[in-house]
Amino acid sequence: MRLSIITTQAGFYDFLGDLKGSLAWERKEKDKAPGVYLVSKNEEGATQVEPLNETNIGRVIEELGIRASDILDYDRVCFVEGADDVKIFQTLSRRFAKGSDIITGFIDSEGWNNMAYYANARVLKSRQVKLDVFAVFDGDTEKEERNKKIRDRLNKELRLKEDHIITLEKSSIEAYLLVPSAIKRAFPQIRLSEEEISEFIIRSEQKKNKKQVLEQLLRRGGIDTYSGEIGSQIAQAFKDNEIDEELKSIFQKLVQPIPKSQNEGAALQKPQLQPA
Repeated sequence: MRLSIITTQAGFYDFLGDLKGSLAWERKEKDKAPGVYLVSKNEEGATQVEPLNETNIGRVIEELGIRASDILDYDRVCFVEGADDVKIFQTLSRRFAKGSDIITGFIDSEGWNNMAYYANARVLKSRQVKLDVFAVFDGDTEKEERNKKIRDRLNKELRLKEDHIITLEKSSIEAYLLVPSAIKRAFPQIRLSEEEISEFIIRSEQKKNKKQVLEQLLRRGGIDTYSGEIGSQIAQAFKDNEIDEELKSIFQKLVQPIPKSQNEGAALQKPQLQPA
C-alpha cells in the first residue's frame, strides 16, 4: 500500500515541526493535526483521503520510519516534561542509583501529544517483557487541566499505576535548584556572593516561573543563558543535605527494584538507598 501525506502550506510547516517533536494535537480540532491529510489506496485500489489523527498515526510512524527513543535497554522509563528536565533528572538519578541494579531512562515527553510520544508508547505497549513506566509532571497549577488530560491519556495508552504518576509539589524542577550554596559551588565564577544569591531568590519567591527566576539570577551573575546543562551542573553540585526531601522520595522510587509480582508474583522490598 502506498501512503502519502498532503498538507496546506501552514500545515506543511506544522508537520515538519512535528517530526522534530513540536506538533500538539489539541491546537485546533480535537485529535487532528491541522491542515495535514493522509492519502492512501485501499485494498480495492481506490484513493482515500483522511485527516491525520490518533487512529492513523501508527501507519505514519511506520511509513516515515520514526523511531522510538532508545528505551529497550532500560528496566524502567520515566516521562518528564522537557529536554532540560531530562538532563537534570538523569544527574539526580545517578546520585541514587549506586547499590541498585535498576537502569532508569528519562524521556522527554515533547509535549506528550506528538509522534515521538506515540512511537515510544507503541514500543512500551508492544514489548513482551513490560517496562516499569513512570511520569513526572510539573506542579504548575496553571497546567492543572492540561495535566489531567495527559494523565487520562497515559492511563489509556500505557495503563500507568496511580502511584507511578507523580506531580511535583513545586512549579517545576528548576524550583528545586534554587539553593544558593549549590549555585555558588557549581559556578564559583558567578559575580554574586552566596548572600546576594540568597537575597535574589527571596525577592523572587512570589514569581511562579522558577526557570525564569534562575535564568535572571544567572544572567545577573554573568553566567550564560539557562539550559538543561546548567541545571544539571547545579544538581551535580548538591550536597546530600541540600537535596529536597520530596526529590529524594521520588528518586528512591525510580531506583528501587521492580516488584517481582510484575513478573513472578513476589512482593516489593524497598531498599534503603542514599545519595552517592
